[in-house]
Amino acid sequence: MGKMKRTDFSSVCDEFFEDILGRWRRVGADRAEAVVEDRGGEYEIRINMRGADPRSIEVEATGHALEVRTAPAGDSSTRRIFTMPAEIDCEAVSATWSNGVLAVILPKKAGRRIAIDWN
Repeated sequence: MGKMKRTDFSSVCDEFFEDILGRWRRVGADRAEAVVEDRGGEYEIRINMRGADPRSIEVEATGHALEVRTAPAGDSSTRRIFTMPAEIDCEAVSATWSNGVLAVILPKKAGRRIAIDWN
């Protein structure tokens, strides 16, 4: 078995990782990009859903989580779950659609100050 030169090894590694990254990028292209921002009293999530039919999108908020689903179209559907550190005020959640981007505003549930009973 012959010795492999350092430059040959480097080329082999480069090709290997380019192949892996290329596959990862193709798989990742199917997942919608999302940006989550904490704005103090609320979270905002913007999800790039270009190509999705906005009428097929379902949004559900419960406790600390937001679930975004697209109804099955043929063989494909998507489901994303975002977990927030603070509890969400589910009754006040709102969502808008513009130019292929779904924006969801998730107000944080207000905490309650507890009075201490001093006997």
